[in-house]
Amino acid sequence: MSLQDVRRVLGERSALIEYFFLGENLMAWSITRSEVTAHFTSVDAKSLDGDIRTFHNECQSGGAVSDRLGRRLADIFLKPFSEALRASSELIVVPYGSAHILPFQLLPWEGRPLVATHALRILPSASLLRFLPVSGATTAEGVLAVGNPSNMSYATELGSVPQKFPPLPAAGAEATFVSSLFSRSALLLDAKATDTNVRAKLSDYPILHFATHAYLAADAPLRSAVLLADGTALTVYDFMGMRIEGRLVVLSACETGVGNRTPGDEMLGLTRGLLAAGARAAVVSLWEVNSHSTSLLMEQFYRRLSAGDSPPVALQAAQNHVRVLTPKAARQALNKLRTLHGDARTAGRSGPLETLTSLLQGSTDYRQPFYWAPFVVVG
Repeated sequence: MSLQDVRRVLGERSALIEYFFLGENLMAWSITRSEVTAHFTSVDAKSLDGDIRTFHNECQSGGAVSDRLGRRLADIFLKPFSEALRASSELIVVPYGSAHILPFQLLPWEGRPLVATHALRILPSASLLRFLPVSGATTAEGVLAVGNPSNMSYATELGSVPQKFPPLPAAGAEATFVSSLFSRSALLLDAKATDTNVRAKLSDYPILHFATHAYLAADAPLRSAVLLADGTALTVYDFMGMRIEGRLVVLSACETGVGNRTPGDEMLGLTRGLLAAGARAAVVSLWEVNSHSTSLLMEQFYRRLSAGDSPPVALQAAQNHVRVLTPKAARQALNKLRTLHGDARTAGRSGPLETLTSLLQGSTDYRQPFYWAPFVVVG
């Protein structure tokens, strides 16, 4: 796409920022419908890479995140484009290098996390703008929801003994809830969540939701996989051989957005496989997620999505909801989720919500970024 094409496709209140490193120089451009701003600065690329990885590690640790480090990264990545940010409510980011793992939604912007004021979308390339959906999902479209597959295992290396993965009862509750929001849906839980059953239904639903484990193979990225029942899985290689009719794929799993960079600076993780398979957008995580906080977040995400919000706006609302929940409010919300869908057993489904109740006795503080900030919309 030409620059004029990009500007024409952008929404009235959208801003696109693209970053590129050349040696010790950071080059970035912000593009809106009305103007283009270029920014060039010399940085210690190795030090910046270390700061990004430290920030990411702090996020996934579950504890407090350094305000100082967040401000430093915001000064580099956001501050040069203050004017464009103030005039926009959606930010489209085309990252480069280790910035792919940077949770931009968490960076401080005018005293609050960026997500407080901006919906965020990540693009591998600005040229993908032409394929962006113009509206959110509707309840008439339908969803395939896959949750808590039974007996999950995966051979992390070719020829190795499969590694077993623990069950995810909260993920089963999450998938049950997601399927209930749509007038047309299919729900695959427990032993029914096999690769054969998933493949048979993939093309029937425009929204695909996987609440399960994922495995990222750093040395063989095409073997990165979404884990399914009875030791089955869908790998990046599998996805790249499919044509996914759904324009939105949600991977409510562990570190689904992280992968190896190719020479063209794309992430060869599950995200690339999904986009290559025809997905218009994917919701993926930047670090290993907590199944309970993810259930809370996905509840809000799908409520907004089914009401017509775009995926970035729906995710923004969900993250803003979870990031202010007190431990007491979180327990109440999870118990409400259980109560609302306590008829799962009478519908011939397994009862993950009953198991979920016994896991809600702690006092987890979901306001930490680990719990509310892992997910991003890509594409």
